[in-house]
This record gives sequence, structure tokens and C-alpha cells, in this order.
Amino acid sequence: MSFFKKLFGKKRAEPGAQTGLDDELKHWRILDMRNGDERVIARVRINRPDLPDLAAFRTAVSVVWPFEGDEGWPDPETKAAMDSFEDALIELSSENDFSYLMLVRTGLGARVWLYYTADLARFTSELESRTSALGEPPIRVEATVDPEWGEWSMVVRRAQLTTDA
Repeated sequence: MSFFKKLFGKKRAEPGAQTGLDDELKHWRILDMRNGDERVIARVRINRPDLPDLAAFRTAVSVVWPFEGDEGWPDPETKAAMDSFEDALIELSSENDFSYLMLVRTGLGARVWLYYTADLARFTSELESRTSALGEPPIRVEATVDPEWGEWSMVVRRAQLTTDA
């Protein structure tokens, strides 16, 4: 999984880093959700981050990459492009004071990254600067005020995961 390797790879060399990595990985689940012939695979953080200013993270931001694919899945070239895009977003995913990645789902003709941010203008600016070298990925950004973290909570509840929400 490129996401976890990139996000946590640097920490492995530091003393005690494996414990930190193990602690962080305990917060994530891989879900295979099906409804008839429809299927979505998701990586979901099962708990909200333990941040002193969590209430400031009131805006849900969905970064959506629609695609044409076989049975709702990206072809290998599109998947590789989406993976490169995701690698460029690592610094937006955690360990900063303005955004946190909570969910990545793929299926039904789109990959969606769901973030919560305390600063939408900064998030948008950082997103643009990190992805500019990739050309113009076919993404759209949708932001909604969600102080209760309802978009994320809905997925966690549907999957019947234990959460602090």
C-alpha cells in the first residue's frame, strides 16, 4: 500500500517508530462494501484524530477523481495516475495543523479522498501546489460544512466499526 508506506515510511528508521506506526495502523480498516453488483473498496480511519482543536476541523472536503472503467473500476493506467496523485497529497493527510485524511474509497466510477480541514483556503492552495507538477488531474473538489463529521461517520456506522464518534 503506497499510502501507508509513504505516510509512515520515514518513521521506521527512528527509535520507537514501529510502535508509532503500529498505533496509527490500528486506526485504519480496509472495507469491501457490496450492494448487489455494486462494489466499493475503502480505507477508512475508524476514530477521529486526537487533536486538541478537533472542533476547528468543521469542513469536509471530498477530492473526487471520476473515471471510466470496467465495472466501475479504473484501468491500470488510471489507477497508476491516481496513486501518483495520492502520493503527492501525503502532507495533506496528517501531521499538519489544517487537514486530516479520513477515508479513501474506490468504485462506482470514482476514487474519493475525504479530508476534514480547519482551513479550506489553505487546503485548496496546498492541494493545487502539490498537484501542479502532475499536469491537470481530472479532479473536482467538493466542500461542505460538517462539524459533526457526518460524512465520515456514515461510512463508519454502515461498516459497523467501533468509533469514538
